[in-house]
Amino acid sequence: MLGKKQGLDGGLSAGKSAIMEALRTELLNQGLLDSHIKETKRIQDKTERLQNRAKLLLQKRKVPLSAVPLRMIPRRKA
Repeated sequence: MLGKKQGLDGGLSAGKSAIMEALRTELLNQGLLDSHIKETKRIQDKTERLQNRAKLLLQKRKVPLSAVPLRMIPRRKA
């Protein structure tokens, strides 16, 4: 009996370890996903700010198009 009980406890312990490891992995993956989403949002915001800046330069200040870097000129979506 004693041998069976030890084996059963060992199996439960291994199962708990596997579950804890899966939870740790899931939390790590969720953290990485959250970081990726935040970074993507930050890049989108920066791109939008640059495009808005280019629009303002062209509209309000009447700056010649040659004075605005090409990367700042918003592209039209098809």
